[in-house]
Amino acid sequence: MRSVGDGMKLEHKELEEIFSLKISAELSAFRYGILQKEKEEIYHAAYQIDSMIHLYELLIEMCRTMKEELLIIAITIPELLHFLYGRWLEYGDSYAEDLQGCIDQELEALKNIDKKLKSLKNYYRTERMDEIA
Repeated sequence: MRSVGDGMKLEHKELEEIFSLKISAELSAFRYGILQKEKEEIYHAAYQIDSMIHLYELLIEMCRTMKEELLIIAITIPELLHFLYGRWLEYGDSYAEDLQGCIDQELEALKNIDKKLKSLKNYYRTERMDEIA
């Protein structure tokens, strides 16, 4: 149990519920704002939309195990989702690097498959020529 405000004590489950309602309201307000935009603006905000949803989902999962003190702090931060999204943008993003690595590996694998196919074609052409001769 932790104190909030004027000595009011809340159980962890109550703090979870307040926190969940807070970030749900933030996500709803964000969604409403996005839906007021033109299609092109929405398209350009795709990464932000995806990130905000993921932040929300992670926070919902995390709040079950967050310490009460941290829940209270998180509840008091205005626009927590926007704050965390802004902070996230400051982190180095490995997504593009991971995607590039995947492309490189898969193209290399395709190149190897192509070499094997050409080798098989040559093998069967040579074998067929031997059968005909």
